[in-house]
Amino acid sequence: MSETEKNFKNKVLKAFLYSGVGNVISKIVVLICVVIVAKELSEENFGVGTLTLACLFILRSVTELSLGVALVQKKEVNDNDYRSAFFFSVLLAAVVTLLMFTFGANLLSHLFGEPQIKDMLLWICGSLLLFSITFVSRAKLERELRFGVLTLVDSGGLLVAALLSVYLAREGYGPWALVWPEVFLRLLQCVVLQTASPYLPRGFGSWTDTKKLLGFGIYASGSRLLYNLYIQADYFVVATFYSKAELGIYSFAYRLVSEPIGALTTAINQVSFPTFSKLQNETEQLRRYFFGIANWSLAGVGAICVVLFVFAESIATSIRPAYVQAVPLIRMFAVVSLVRCVSPLIPQLLNAVGRPKKNFYYSLICVLVLPAAFAVGAQFSLEGVGVAWLIGYPIVSLVLFSFAQKVLEMPVVDFAKNISRSALPLSLAIVPVLAIHYMKLPVWSVVVAAIMSLLVSVGSHYFFSKRSKATT
Repeated sequence: MSETEKNFKNKVLKAFLYSGVGNVISKIVVLICVVIVAKELSEENFGVGTLTLACLFILRSVTELSLGVALVQKKEVNDNDYRSAFFFSVLLAAVVTLLMFTFGANLLSHLFGEPQIKDMLLWICGSLLLFSITFVSRAKLERELRFGVLTLVDSGGLLVAALLSVYLAREGYGPWALVWPEVFLRLLQCVVLQTASPYLPRGFGSWTDTKKLLGFGIYASGSRLLYNLYIQADYFVVATFYSKAELGIYSFAYRLVSEPIGALTTAINQVSFPTFSKLQNETEQLRRYFFGIANWSLAGVGAICVVLFVFAESIATSIRPAYVQAVPLIRMFAVVSLVRCVSPLIPQLLNAVGRPKKNFYYSLICVLVLPAAFAVGAQFSLEGVGVAWLIGYPIVSLVLFSFAQKVLEMPVVDFAKNISRSALPLSLAIVPVLAIHYMKLPVWSVVVAAIMSLLVSVGSHYFFSKRSKATT
């Protein structure tokens, strides 16, 4: 390995360390806060707040248009690119905000039959403007792999927002306890990002430069918009067919799994895209890093999935007896997350090598298949939506995995073997989790089980990886 490769590897490892540790610690605290908030709020208020945030994620994907992704992926970036991306994003955020103030918020409030959603959406629009004036600063930090700063911005902000959410829930602010912290988080990130990597353009950008970025970003943005549509579609389906209380139960199950899983996948994805972008013309290196990241992700995230599956009933009933209805959903989401911890890496890979169209096609398939599956499942029961996730998502993900296999120029069998190397370490992690579960210890034993599961899964994966390298 050359000195340049060693330096790059060390930089990537350091980035994973900063991003991984920061995200995991912050998300553990956030998960605890989510549990406290779920206990303080009624099921109805928890569901309404989560539904409002689902609308926000879709609106945000419209305003950013993946221009930040385009800035990170581009080999050479100049100030004209930054200026053009900045002003176009701000203009788009202003237009979306105006539309929400004139009729959008009122329309969504009427659609879901919940008057509070209107006011919450109007306040949330402020976070769209804040997001649009900071994404250039974030893109610059990502290009430089300065993930220590980004970890401080994201993880530190999440911690403060989570604690604020607990305070507001205990003070009786209802669904606003989920909304206000999101606005505050964007304000805090705006201040810190502009301090760490200041960027306020001097002069306007050009439409020519904007079009060049949009040439890449429009497909990446379309993918992200479609992603947010299908990933949030289950909330809208449940809100349509079931009561606000049942929406709250569903939201609790989903967030209980997504918060800890999201901590690890966010940390991995945050580092993987700029890493893959640097290696986009080096196929062998790209393979090595892709499979390495994918298997470490499966070993770490999978260990948490095992714990959530086994201890689902203990966790749910300790928070509120009504949440016993969420147990089957928690277990189904935990199984689906075994696929979701690896599949998000592939869009990063496709964007990095300049093939955002493939992401767009995949997201389009998901939009056509998954919401329809959720609607069909909802006709049977609330758990039917979970079954739609359990069956539908792995099937559509096969399309995404086939794209990755072709980009990495590998036979299907070799690709399958390489991406599932951590399956054995993960299966070993089941043993200590089941042992602790059958001891019938208090609910705090979940923490012990999670630590043991992570140690066994990650540790055995490290051991097998070292042994494999020694024999080749």
